[in-house]
Amino acid sequence: MLIECTFVGMTHTLGTRLLLCRRDYKWTQDELAARSGISRSYIAQLERGTVTNAGIEPLMALAKALEVSVAYLIGETEVAAEEFVLREGRAVYVVEDEEERQMTQELLRLFQKLNGADQRFALGMMRRIGGADVARVIGDE
Repeated sequence: MLIECTFVGMTHTLGTRLLLCRRDYKWTQDELAARSGISRSYIAQLERGTVTNAGIEPLMALAKALEVSVAYLIGETEVAAEEFVLREGRAVYVVEDEEERQMTQELLRLFQKLNGADQRFALGMMRRIGGADVARVIGDE
């Protein structure tokens, strides 16, 4: 299950992000501790902001348990699940699951192999397919 705990237009500390993501799962600190292998008291210190220099290992364990990226927890990105983000040049695509990520990657890879005219043709076909409300079979009326 992927829980998107993003906060548009707001800056949150590690502690706040950790607390809100944990609450999205409706977990107690004890439950997060059991799932991450990090002590409940350390989680409480992180959430209160009394620990200001957290190590990478605890952050990685917490991020894995919460299914978010370390970059998200420390405020480097607003996208919670980096493994579902595809980067193509400056464009960023956020996808919902692993199957969608793989299909999107394949689509981009195949599209890039086409010459300009074929890219325009493929894009036109996708627009037609995507814009059709009802499938129509030629000759079947």
